[in-house]
Amino acid sequence: MPTSTKKKPAVKLPQDHRPTNAAMREALNRPATFTFDGEEWTVTPADATGLEFLEALEDEQIIAALRILLGPEQAHRLIKGRRVEDLEGFFEAMGEVAEVGNP
Repeated sequence: MPTSTKKKPAVKLPQDHRPTNAAMREALNRPATFTFDGEEWTVTPADATGLEFLEALEDEQIIAALRILLGPEQAHRLIKGRRVEDLEGFFEAMGEVAEVGNP
């Protein structure tokens, strides 16, 4: 009886579906827009995971961290008339759209 020489198609494993490093970098550098407290905000996910931002947060330099994350204009707009307690909702909204979780 003749045997078939046809190869079976390769099975794709879950790890084969991971995005490449280049695709991940591109996604992290794509600006994400969201609404918080009736205003529209734009962040770049890479900024929310950058070491400079995380260092400022760890050092409790909240204003510096916001400037790194948002840029000076948006940071000023966020800071004006708000309290530190208001930032929890901001970070939750940002984390959802930027898919980075709470920084």
